[in-house]
Amino acid sequence: MKIIAGILDYLKKKLEYAVAFITLAVFVSLSLTESGVKIEYGMYDTLLAIKPEVSERKDVLLVNIDDEAIEQIGAWPWTRDIIGNALVRLRESGGRYAVFDIEYLSPGQTGVNRNYVKTEFPAEYKSVHQEILQYLSDFSGAVSSGSIPVEYAVDVGTEMSGYIDERLNGLAESISSNIFQDNDEYFARSLKFFGKSYLTINAERINTNDDTEILNKWAYENRLWTNVLDPGGKIARETAHTYRDSDFERGIAPAILPLLQASSGAGFPNVIIDEDGVRRRIELLAEHEGAYVAQLVFSPVLDILKPELLERRGRTLILRNALDPKNPESGQRSDISIPLDDHGRFLINWLKRAFTSVSDPTDQSFRHISVYALKLADDLEEQLIDNLSRITEYGIRDSSGFLPYHEAAVWLLSSYADLNAWKESLMDESRNDYSGYFAARDEFFAMYEEYLTGGYDEEIKTVFDRIKEATGDSRYDELSANIMGNFQVYRDQFALYRDHISRLEKECEGSFCIIGYSGVGTSDLGVNPFQKSYANVGTHANIYNTIMTQEFIYPFPSWFSWILSFVLALVSGIAYRRIKGLKGRILFGLASIVVVYLSFAAAFALFRVYIHVFAPLMTVVVTFLLVSILKFIFSEQEKSFLRKAFTMYLSSDVVNQIVEDPSLLKLGGQEKQITALFTDIKSFSTLSEKVTPEHLVEILNKYLTVMSDIVLEQKGTIDKYIGDAIVSFFGAPIDLPDHASRACLAAVRMKQAEEKLNEEMMAANETPMPIYTRIGVNTGAMVVGNMGTDNKMNYTIMGNDVNLAARLEGVNKAYGTWILVSESTWNQTNGMFLGRKLDRVRVVGINTPVQLYNIMAVRSEASGRMVALAEKFNSAIDAYREKRFGDSIILFSKCLEIEPDDAASSIFLEKVHKLVKEGVPPDWSDVVNMTSK
Repeated sequence: MKIIAGILDYLKKKLEYAVAFITLAVFVSLSLTESGVKIEYGMYDTLLAIKPEVSERKDVLLVNIDDEAIEQIGAWPWTRDIIGNALVRLRESGGRYAVFDIEYLSPGQTGVNRNYVKTEFPAEYKSVHQEILQYLSDFSGAVSSGSIPVEYAVDVGTEMSGYIDERLNGLAESISSNIFQDNDEYFARSLKFFGKSYLTINAERINTNDDTEILNKWAYENRLWTNVLDPGGKIARETAHTYRDSDFERGIAPAILPLLQASSGAGFPNVIIDEDGVRRRIELLAEHEGAYVAQLVFSPVLDILKPELLERRGRTLILRNALDPKNPESGQRSDISIPLDDHGRFLINWLKRAFTSVSDPTDQSFRHISVYALKLADDLEEQLIDNLSRITEYGIRDSSGFLPYHEAAVWLLSSYADLNAWKESLMDESRNDYSGYFAARDEFFAMYEEYLTGGYDEEIKTVFDRIKEATGDSRYDELSANIMGNFQVYRDQFALYRDHISRLEKECEGSFCIIGYSGVGTSDLGVNPFQKSYANVGTHANIYNTIMTQEFIYPFPSWFSWILSFVLALVSGIAYRRIKGLKGRILFGLASIVVVYLSFAAAFALFRVYIHVFAPLMTVVVTFLLVSILKFIFSEQEKSFLRKAFTMYLSSDVVNQIVEDPSLLKLGGQEKQITALFTDIKSFSTLSEKVTPEHLVEILNKYLTVMSDIVLEQKGTIDKYIGDAIVSFFGAPIDLPDHASRACLAAVRMKQAEEKLNEEMMAANETPMPIYTRIGVNTGAMVVGNMGTDNKMNYTIMGNDVNLAARLEGVNKAYGTWILVSESTWNQTNGMFLGRKLDRVRVVGINTPVQLYNIMAVRSEASGRMVALAEKFNSAIDAYREKRFGDSIILFSKCLEIEPDDAASSIFLEKVHKLVKEGVPPDWSDVVNMTSK
């Protein structure tokens, strides 16, 4: 005991040093634990947030397999000819590099050869068809004229049958050999056509089949990097560390061999996910059997920068004698040093913006186009060529033959066929004059435009006018008008094509394109330091951007942070030892915390130098706190003063929001966007007349309990009960982003619970009549807070939007509905509910018309009949507003066929009949003024 007492006495005397170094030991140790690491990650993310935005490379283009592409093209995955065609179009539009964040690990499906079906087969069929018809015509003519004697007709006919059979068999053989295409082979040719295309080599052995060894050997010899100098074997150890917990064997899994051989390079798409689920860093090289797989975008970066050697030296990867990333064409070379962290990983300097922003494209990461934009260009071009074919089918002649329009169209079609043959030669690598090909295509479409604007339609009109004048046949006017109209449509379609191509070229010219899946249904989403949901294809864009801008983050080693923690602990101990006054210690403690944190923040914000924050900062903070607390315990005379200091500088550890923020207990309110819900029982007066007051209270208590529980289940707040009515709101005091949806769901569940409650109470004779609830819901700016006096207050809501919710409950009476919500509420439910539009209503006390929506059910729970009723009713309302009263009568009547008891349909049908019968007033409007509450 004496020893312990002696130790405690010594610690009291050396309190400041003891606290400082014990705190140092605790937090250095804690920094090595999973919890400490996660806290460090959070501090790092905070530093990222205050750092200036990283520069954005303008050549980065994300080519997205997005919702628009999936909607227009079909469910993903697509057949590979679609991506192949997109790649061809991307090359023509100026795309420079194409990197696929898509793993092609198995053969694709065989597909239909659209070019053959669309172009070659019709020509072959037409040729055989015309030849056989001509043959038969010549034969019958020869027999009838006697050129072929009757006795020889059978022999000649047999010979002719054999020839026809041979031609038909040839056609059948052509169809069977050409109608299907190997989409993998076509995709491979497209990769070659594009040129600088890059596929994946997964850094784990995630697929094994009979061809794996051949594939891996080819990839190892042709797609892995060997000009890497790593004398300490750090990369190999780091690769082993990264994949030590993998479910797969160590190894590689390249894209299938035909595609890999057609690509310019490949890299691994694997990403590093930190312990808290956030993506902050990436490995740039993964070792495999003495060679190295580059990261997916690092592979083309190496091709762009062309370093002579990749040297791993300590915590740096050096690209020796590499081209200048800002201007590789300049030919200037220098060493580029890429800083790495303790585990040899590269810290990504993320853009702070979201992956995409529909409302503001300037507030998204990088430039984006949809793959559909590339396919649309092909579709529009196909339409133009089809138009030429239609023009050749006009067959308009004069005495000298076809009019000039025909020969010009045939020549253009022939030229286009030559261009397609040229393209095939480029894809087969029998030609390599890409520039000539693209120039020829530009010239072709220039001539196409000249053709459409060259007056050929006027020429046809002139001929038809002469024929009409000669024959008096007025049908030629109609033919002329049709052809003139067709030509105008063709010109409009060409203008659309030109505009689309111009936009594509503007977006794609010189771009480093990363192609990946980003649709809503994708699971390929991750978390980065700024966004909770970020398509992983964007991760590769940020890696490329960080390297090519050279705006690296420089992480200092962990041991530097520990040494710094030791120095800060020593300085803190000395300072607190020398400062005698409590006020001085507090000022020094707060100042030291601020200075340390601002120093870390300044180093990061100004120089992108990252020093581990957790151990040094917590050493300073906790040393300050513990010294203050222990001084408080050991010194009674400072007790009161330190208690005030704690009250001033330390916050309570509370969960409840109101307890955490004592200002909520003060009078006053704040304006918030929330949703109010009002209920009222139909015919409550009638119910109250049929039962005793005591019985009425029992019924109400049971009813209000059920309804209130539903409000509380949806995290709503019950404001008050007004007799049989419930006033509640959603979104305060606790913020609820989906407050409108919760309020509407509560309304639907109330009606469902009401039905069950009525069954139980009627069966038990607890009520003389069923209870039916009308509900009004509105979303808007409302004042919410404590109202009243200092002695008695009520947490409630006020404002016009509150009044509107109350009015909507009463408006149900006019339409025979149970749940009415305003447009502001409906718009925030994001399609969760099945509903229908009613009138726009100007309610009592509210001048601005309100679009009413009647919520009928949760959409996923609605019956087919209810869905049909809602759709038909909405169509009827549209017709009614457009004064198509005849259509609206038919549609409202059909609503009643679906649901004969639907009061809203009956009310509107009666209203429309009255308008039709009495006439529509000149000042008629679909806005209805409600004269009662």
